[in-house]
Amino acid sequence: MTATNDEDPATETIPLVIAVSLATGRVLVLGVDAADIVLLLLTLVTSMLTFSLPRTNFLLGCVHLLLFGAYLMLMFKP
Repeated sequence: MTATNDEDPATETIPLVIAVSLATGRVLVLGVDAADIVLLLLTLVTSMLTFSLPRTNFLLGCVHLLLFGAYLMLMFKP
């Protein structure tokens, strides 16, 4: 009987690539644009605000939707 691995290969691959790059002293480039990093940070801050409050409100929901819309627009930029 053979064991099957149903996990996502990325959960094992990315930490391994990071470990190898640190061990060999090479620079790891993930290919993330500056605009994507800004959107990621804004999304993380907005999510922290949303989940730290006892109740969410309409404004924070709109901010999440606007960030998602900006991401979609930047995804298809020429």
